[in-house]
Amino acid sequence: MATQTVSLKINITKTNNIKTMQFEESMMVFDACRLIRERVPDAVQGQPTECGLFKPDEDPTKGRWLEMGRTLEYYHLKSGDMLEYRKKIRALRVRTLDGSIKTVLVDDSNTVAELTKTVCARIGLANHEEFSFTVDEETSEMTMRRFEEPMMVFDECCLIRERVPDAVQGQPTECGLFKPDEDPTKGRWLEMGRTLEYYH
Repeated sequence: MATQTVSLKINITKTNNIKTMQFEESMMVFDACRLIRERVPDAVQGQPTECGLFKPDEDPTKGRWLEMGRTLEYYHLKSGDMLEYRKKIRALRVRTLDGSIKTVLVDDSNTVAELTKTVCARIGLANHEEFSFTVDEETSEMTMRRFEEPMMVFDECCLIRERVPDAVQGQPTECGLFKPDEDPTKGRWLEMGRTLEYYH
């Protein structure tokens, strides 16, 4: 059987240089990144582990990082699709419980649970599962808080995915919490930006 290939536009975000490259669909994302670095000089920036491939979307909340251990085929990419080759590591400002500001290097491709674990470890906090963060959209600053405070629906979804393996299905943005009712017309989806307390 002939090897299936896909022609993708690769945007090197550091220089906004766009190259069209051919890849085998069965190629691992890790190997695709290596091929990009070999063929596009602009892509060589820092350590290879600091960069990755990101699939943007018109809806910013639906963009996704491609996992290094997956094949390109897994992401149902089509010829002509655009991927961004960019740095995953960045400095994140975190406001801790006492109001002080810490700057932590984080991996943008991590899940919320992984990010929380990383931040807590680097500022010396144990029991990372007790904490979550809210994000200031204007400054991108994250504020730490304990789960004992009113929990957001989004945080609850993340906690469920972390603790219940069967709940991991597709991307986090594809799932949510639904409150059923004896009357099917009165069931409702819980809004991610609301607290659980809001729904009594």
